[in-house]
Amino acid sequence: MEQEIFLPTLSSMEHGNVWTGSRKNARWRIVPADGVMNVEVWPGPLCYECSQVADTAQFPVSEEGIDQLRSWLMQQSERL
Repeated sequence: MEQEIFLPTLSSMEHGNVWTGSRKNARWRIVPADGVMNVEVWPGPLCYECSQVADTAQFPVSEEGIDQLRSWLMQQSERL
């Protein structure tokens, strides 16, 4: 069974809450600001501070943006 990616609600992102997560070897950090979700991914197992970011992206803070973000994170987790 494929592991699903859990992301917080739209309300959480609208209030600027930072979110971190992982799937397989991929780790990510989502920082919402000014209507966009700024995302950084890196290969595990180390934490953000001890790693080098492999890729970045931005998505709008919206339901559609969260869906796009989830798809992008799935692709990144397969790639890393």
